[in-house]
Amino acid sequence: SGGTRAEPPQLAFMGRVVLRGPGPISVFAAPLSG
Repeated sequence: SGGTRAEPPQLAFMGRVVLRGPGPISVFAAPLSG
């Protein structure tokens, strides 16, 4: 994750996981994983 806002560890982790898969979810999660 990254940026200026705080994130729960599980949110950052989920962001990285979904980025591995194809589809709109990956695009949505991109800002979450920084």
